[in-house]
Amino acid sequence: MPLQFVLEFGTCMAGSLVEIAKGLIPTPASVEVLYTDKTSYEPLSDSRADLSTMVTEGTISSFSLRPCSGPIRYVLGLCPHFDGEKFSCWLGTVEFVSFDYVALWQHLLARRDLLFVCLGFEEGVSIEEQDKERWFSWDDPTLVVGAIWRSDGRCEMRHGVKYDEVQVATTPRKGDLS
Repeated sequence: MPLQFVLEFGTCMAGSLVEIAKGLIPTPASVEVLYTDKTSYEPLSDSRADLSTMVTEGTISSFSLRPCSGPIRYVLGLCPHFDGEKFSCWLGTVEFVSFDYVALWQHLLARRDLLFVCLGFEEGVSIEEQDKERWFSWDDPTLVVGAIWRSDGRCEMRHGVKYDEVQVATTPRKGDLS
């Protein structure tokens, strides 16, 4: 049985959030949006609508893309301070099931327009901005690995509480078929 992971990332730019989401799910089976004046998600009725424009102009405060198939269950995008939360950035969440998270992790880590990326095992890491360089706790009980880009351009990356457990679960054992 594949493992469930939740990747979360933050960016200052709404367009980057949408670009990443569309890159991960280029042809979604469904797109739902939360208009800023509504309380529940609705299917995006206009297939020509541009999500980047909608988030940048503040027409929507959140969106969800779901694929037809594959390991990714959904990509969720949230505006800053969504529903009273304590984060000032655009937040992306990717829930997926897989035996390996490395390719997705490296894909996001290669971007230089992100503030942080963190990977949670089974559940998402709690994102609560403490300052511009602390977005989550390194001691979060679901954290597998995290990375934060510092104001000096340096990336701080650390293993989390769940790192060893995930490595054991994803490492083929002697005699396992590859």
